[in-house]
Amino acid sequence: MTDTAKKRAAAIGVGLPPGIGPLPPPDGTIDAQDRGQLAGSYLPAASGGTDSTPDAFSFADQTGVQTSSVITSAPVTISGIDTTSAVSITGGEYSIDGGAWTSAGGSVTVGQQIRVRHTSSASYSTATNTALTVGGVSDTFTSTTQSNPGGGGSGTNIIILRRRVRR
Repeated sequence: MTDTAKKRAAAIGVGLPPGIGPLPPPDGTIDAQDRGQLAGSYLPAASGGTDSTPDAFSFADQTGVQTSSVITSAPVTISGIDTTSAVSITGGEYSIDGGAWTSAGGSVTVGQQIRVRHTSSASYSTATNTALTVGGVSDTFTSTTQSNPGGGGSGTNIIILRRRVRR
């Protein structure tokens, strides 16, 4: 950073050590020259940049679900952005604000709610995962199927037949 840029940074309070308050810029505004010299980590997004990286979100996983069933997550609300954010998914579909389900890439804005869904495993006690990514932030929704209601084991049932002999 040049000496001029450092002086401008000090004048508007960007990059100052804790406890040192900002001084107003000489003309009260940040102009194109200031932005060019203060680009990068010295100029916070609140000073005119955009933030497409949302706050972390988390899906509530589900256990004991039926086999081969469509399982839908509870909604998560997108926050912490001030512009649109890209949405992508693997292993399922998503819906924004109750709209159509899709697995294609899309976008979301602050305050919108997203649900994901997938088809659970056909096997007992097996997890299925769907990963949703919004603006580079991801979470995985997991559903795990119920245990074998027949008690488990090898899955082989043995039937014993008794034959009555008449005399």
